[in-house]
Amino acid sequence: RGIRKIFNIKIFGFNLERKELYEKINKRVDIMFKKGALKEARELLSEKLSITSQKAIGIKEIKDYLDNNISLDEAKETMKKKTRRFAKRQLTWFRADKSIKWIDLGKTSQKEAINKMISK
Repeated sequence: RGIRKIFNIKIFGFNLERKELYEKINKRVDIMFKKGALKEARELLSEKLSITSQKAIGIKEIKDYLDNNISLDEAKETMKKKTRRFAKRQLTWFRADKSIKWIDLGKTSQKEAINKMISK
């Protein structure tokens, strides 16, 4: 890792209790729908999407809803579930990197925790 020999690099990860993280994910999906996820997905689906874009969380679920294969509530719940699973996979991946210094946001205020870790 060449750049680490040249610079004093610090990598930080933010950690929440899983229950709190999942609540935030669920709330975020609800907000996305309130702010126009259906309209945005319709516009995207009218274009030729790359294979990667077609696999983005939400595209298939909203397409299934628009095609009358599932209800809107089912689309939302599936998006929430897939996003929670993705977050879990991300955490597993990043936790394997021992150079990451984790900041537990559930135990102190965010500002305090960040300042404390970065100033070390």
